[in-house]
Amino acid sequence: MRDKETLQTAVWDGKTFEIAWGGRGVGFYLFIYEDNRCTHDYLQDSIELAKAFAEEEFGVTAECWTNEKEGPQHGDTEPQSPSAQGAGGR
Repeated sequence: MRDKETLQTAVWDGKTFEIAWGGRGVGFYLFIYEDNRCTHDYLQDSIELAKAFAEEEFGVTAECWTNEKEGPQHGDTEPQSPSAQGAGGR
């Protein structure tokens, strides 16, 4: 997935974790990199589910994540404009 839109990243236990939007109706990908090589990718329905999976499977804590750019929050299915996010995201 070369044209991914990375929304959040985390570094944990020598690995880099990225959450990227997969597109309308697709969901969010959790990519895991070791030595700049993607070793795993998982498709989740929301950013929160991707983070929870990363924590359960790999121990990545919530504090590790950083926003790469404004994007969906709280289970939204696609990125929204900053004005829409300020109005409750809907």
